[in-house]
Amino acid sequence: MPINMYWYIPDKIILIDMQGTVTENEFATMMTESLANQDNSYPVHSIVNTSNLDKHPEAVPSMKFMSKYMPKTTQPQWVMFTSSADGRLGKFIATVTMQILRQRFRFVDSLEEAIETLAQLDPELPKLPPIDAIESLDFISKIDDQTMGVS
Repeated sequence: MPINMYWYIPDKIILIDMQGTVTENEFATMMTESLANQDNSYPVHSIVNTSNLDKHPEAVPSMKFMSKYMPKTTQPQWVMFTSSADGRLGKFIATVTMQILRQRFRFVDSLEEAIETLAQLDPELPKLPPIDAIESLDFISKIDDQTMGVS
């Protein structure tokens, strides 16, 4: 199933919407694509919506691969993870990955809570509007193994 990426706030917050079952290849492509859309001179926060995720990848890309693509910014950034169907495994994978990569992260129960939390953690963000529909956000890309790459 696809991973769709959107700008929630252009150049400030990326929303990554994971759906269905995500493959290792889709996960690796998502990492590369999301980081390619960031200017490392300022923090770009991420909201990773896993509430429609049926199953996490059975393996994640190697730490060497992920550390190669993690931003080298001196600005602090946050990654917010929403809950998913298989919460404990997903939280474990995310926690280990984020700790190894020394990324700041939080688990939240909804997109609304992610927005509220980011607003509290980064007071320099503009006033954050509610997300009425993910599809109304500025689309970045769709990652889907079935379509053989990124569209």
